[in-house]
Amino acid sequence: MLEARNLPPIFAAWSTAHGIAYLALEDKMHFALQGNYDEDFRKRLLPEILKAQWA
Repeated sequence: MLEARNLPPIFAAWSTAHGIAYLALEDKMHFALQGNYDEDFRKRLLPEILKAQWA
């Protein structure tokens, strides 16, 4: 079961992923993507962004 003290990182991850996904869906991330935009977003850009969030 989740405890209240463990929720901040979960909400931070959810908010980050949700915001990035929204930008991607609105085609506002093409400047950062290469080749196949969907694949590049999933395999490269999103993991890099999430890693930077907690590095």
